[in-house]
Amino acid sequence: MVNPKGARAWADLSETERTRLLVEYQATLDREPKTCEIDIKLARMQAWLEARGVVLEAADLRRPART
Repeated sequence: MVNPKGARAWADLSETERTRLLVEYQATLDREPKTCEIDIKLARMQAWLEARGVVLEAADLRRPART
């Protein structure tokens, strides 16, 4: 995904910013047709975040390895 000028990377957001966005996105998610397809879920969330100046990459969804 290309990072539009001025957009912020998901990884660069604070935990508070990410949480706020996830809470806001839930209202949109509740209106979307249900799907189990991760590619569709990711594309929807990326589009929603892009409209808010945030870029989310698939790699951002991977949890760090437990130590």
